Amino acid sequence: MNVVVFHGSPRRGNTYLATKIFTDELLKLSGNAQLAEFHLPKDLPVFCTGCTLCMSGKQCPNSQYVAPIVDAIMSADALIFSTPHYGACDMPGGMKNLLDHLDFLVMNVSPRAEIFSEKSPVRSS
Repeated sequence: MNVVVFHGSPRRGNTYLATKIFTDELLKLSGNAQLAEFHLPKDLPVFCTGCTLCMSGKQCPNSQYVAPIVDAIMSADALIFSTPHYGACDMPGGMKNLLDHLDFLVMNVSPRAEIFSEKSPVRSS
């Protein structure tokens, strides 16, 4: 099982600790899970400019940062988006930037068959 975690804040506060507890238990439960973690904004330090090159099948100008993330998503069985709650009920800029960069994956633009494949559930023994 491949699990990808996106940490929406560089802080290692309560949200990070709760996510760590969850992923540790998930790794114990699954036995053979592999965890890939991305810390935002460190792992995606440039903002999406809305150039729409990705939507026309061309390479993103920020592909050096985006490509490893997309590769991890495509091989993942589970995605975890871990982000603190801010006063205006919004997500931090790093998480919004991630979602902006991944907008080309939405179903009405350029759906990918591998996004819609069935994943096996985690089973406990």
